[in-house]
Amino acid sequence: MPILRLRRRRVASATGRRAEESRPAPPFASKACAALALALVALSARAPAVGGPSGRPPRPDARRREELRALEAVATEPHEAEAWLRLARARRERADLDGALAALGQARLWRPADASTWREAAAAHLAAHRQPEAARELACLVDDGPDTLRLRAELALLEGRTEAAWRAAHAALRQAPGDAAVTATAAEAAYRSGRLDRARRLYATTVRLDPWHEVANMRLGSGFSPHGGRLVFRSVAQRAAFDEASQAWRDHDLETALRRFADLVADAPDEPRFRLGLGLVLRERAWAESAAAPPASWQLEEEARRPVVGEEHLVPGIAALPHDHLAIVRRALRPWEAWLPQLIAAGGRHEILPLASSLVDAPEREDLADQTTFDGRWYAHLRGVGGLHAATGEEKLRAAACHEFDTFAHELAHQILTYALPADVQGEVHALWRRAVESNRCLDAYAASNADEYFAQGYEAFLSTWKLPGIRRTACHTRDELAARDPDLLALLERLTTPRPGRDQAPDALPPTPDAPPAQR
Repeated sequence: MPILRLRRRRVASATGRRAEESRPAPPFASKACAALALALVALSARAPAVGGPSGRPPRPDARRREELRALEAVATEPHEAEAWLRLARARRERADLDGALAALGQARLWRPADASTWREAAAAHLAAHRQPEAARELACLVDDGPDTLRLRAELALLEGRTEAAWRAAHAALRQAPGDAAVTATAAEAAYRSGRLDRARRLYATTVRLDPWHEVANMRLGSGFSPHGGRLVFRSVAQRAAFDEASQAWRDHDLETALRRFADLVADAPDEPRFRLGLGLVLRERAWAESAAAPPASWQLEEEARRPVVGEEHLVPGIAALPHDHLAIVRRALRPWEAWLPQLIAAGGRHEILPLASSLVDAPEREDLADQTTFDGRWYAHLRGVGGLHAATGEEKLRAAACHEFDTFAHELAHQILTYALPADVQGEVHALWRRAVESNRCLDAYAASNADEYFAQGYEAFLSTWKLPGIRRTACHTRDELAARDPDLLALLERLTTPRPGRDQAPDALPPTPDAPPAQR
């Protein structure tokens, strides 16, 4: 019988990029290819996470080196569009989005109507959260290949069209089940569209395809693992290895931390905290290579110097926090200084969790050990939670100091809304949320989910003047965006946090400072 010749495709480099097909497939092969792809998708979706990181991790300066090589290629062949495209990709990877678009402008001089330039331009605009510009670039594409579908899914996610995102991502996955970038986008689309079990399986598939995938490792360590439960060390040696990895991370010795966390993941690939540690280090290596720089007005030094009245009662062990962590905590507390006495009088506390601790370790939160959030994530693996006895992971403070999402501010806002603000203000927040949902003015789909998240997402944006480019949609908000999208919420926050005579003096008496162990240990 004749041999069926299927299309050959090289896939699954560390970045998950597909290479060009080696030859066109005969018409009769297309159905067989589609059937094979569907089978691979189904198999990968069912398979549990197996194995730890294999092979060498990317070099700590890999992005810079690639940009230098791309610059050399441009200098050698300035009339080659492919050289300029390579430079655009390298700059986008380093969060130099304006530089990437400038390189694309040069590529278009030599290849004005090319799908590669449209895709790369769309990717740069998506990284900068410029949805209209990304949509215009994608509108020029007539193909439905996996790369184009992945970008369409990412645009739909940014715009809050979660079902459209899932349809596009799933279609891309059917075509390229071995592509890590496609699989990761499908996982995010599954999560945002309410398919959490599917998201868990797809994130596990992503780390099999690319063991060094930052986002997938972070997700698997932050509520997306197949099981709940506390961190339990198998041996004294494993605990010692985790402590060594954590201390290397605290000391900014990222290469030692990377090796240690990678060894831990290899030893126990389904342990969420090891995945979280690996993802943290991979993320911070990317920060170190970022070309993006905050504005000169960014000054945490001043925040760290000025204490907030009542801070030691609300945040046990605050004096032991590293300097930049202390600045982040005080920056979030200060606007609510007039309302902190009410929160403290209600018994409010906000614990800073070391990497080895779980938020369900505390007696006040131990009942959450086997429970999930409203969107299906395990509480035991989350690194931030609100409530009367709130908690934020130490790594979240470091992320905020590096211009990512401020989890402490988000969780503090939950506490303020529920336990400090009066009932009439709470009613005002609910009314604002309903109007924002009806007029599509919420910052994102997570903010639209309920009034509590609406307020918390809004306060986090209220504090943020600048964020790193390229971070996920629910984490990228700033005060300027809040002013443009939801000025009513901005006005409420300004009213509540503006000092007023008679309201912002220190209270006559606060409870004694609680005896508590330092938050860092």
